[in-house]
Amino acid sequence: CGVGNFCPVGSVWEQPCSAGTYNALLGQQACTKCELGKYQAAEGQTSCPSCTPGSYCPSGSTTPVPCMAGTYANASGLSTVAACTAVLPGFWSPTGSELPRACPASGFFCPGKELDLQFHGGLPIEVPIGGATRQTETVVNVTEQVERAVAEFTLDVDEASFDAATARR
Repeated sequence: CGVGNFCPVGSVWEQPCSAGTYNALLGQQACTKCELGKYQAAEGQTSCPSCTPGSYCPSGSTTPVPCMAGTYANASGLSTVAACTAVLPGFWSPTGSELPRACPASGFFCPGKELDLQFHGGLPIEVPIGGATRQTETVVNVTEQVERAVAEFTLDVDEASFDAATARR
């Protein structure tokens, strides 16, 4: 059996490795699945190329799986959908994006994947005529601990020169 092929036990003829698999050795009885982060679209191959940016490849992939709209991946060889990064407010990305795209300067609003209930970060949202671009705010709760200090002071001042407004400051 030649490389890119396999010879099942009892077979007289070699068979090409199917898409999603490869064989780089002679005389093999089976082909090997493409590893995580790699794929193979053709039959009879000796290796699997790395998954392309903007996509991910589970084990045995025959083609890269594009990152969903609203996410992007600027690296090759990714193996799960979790490796695709969600766009932040001010950006959007179509399916299979390597990088997020900046929101158009006027007439559109891009709240990011997590806050976009209409397109999930996959398209800019058109602002209606006469409308204003909505702003996204992040609310942060801050808890402060305040210590109260109580002290008694004795002022040695005569009543004629005492100014109550100054003493309160």
